[in-house]
Amino acid sequence: MTKLEVAKLVGVLIASFPNSKVSPETSLVYERMLADLDYPAANAAVERLLATARFMPMIAEIRESALTLERG
Repeated sequence: MTKLEVAKLVGVLIASFPNSKVSPETSLVYERMLADLDYPAANAAVERLLATARFMPMIAEIRESALTLERG
């Protein structure tokens, strides 16, 4: 993913879970740990998690969902 794409995904996550306390450092960690994923798969994973998660998904949840969607 490009830096812009990963920042957009993290921004969507933060906006979707306003009660989560996300520091700038946390945001940077999310961006760093998700940057190697394919954007369409990561975006689909985030959308899927937004529809089902009650709390902001952890990095591992997003990665697992993206890899599952990517590999079928």
